[in-house]
Amino acid sequence: MNSNPQLNIHFPGRLVFGRGLLEPLAEEIVQMRLSKILMVTISPLLPKLKGFVERLEGSGMTVHVDTGIAQEPSFDDFKLLMQPGGSF
Repeated sequence: MNSNPQLNIHFPGRLVFGRGLLEPLAEEIVQMRLSKILMVTISPLLPKLKGFVERLEGSGMTVHVDTGIAQEPSFDDFKLLMQPGGSF
């Protein structure tokens, strides 16, 4: 096992707010042809994200959902997630 995995963070080229945007976002992510993604969110949003996650998984992606971060994540938080036994 690689104890120092490569971490790629993709910053969005655009920022979009509004209702009904999870479905188009899922399609954009599917078009990226990624093998796995890490989604960091809060527990109360999990029911709203269920269809989004199912769409990504249905395209063959492995989706790791972590709800262990209580505030804006730091680079140290991501390092912990990437450790063996972490979420990703």
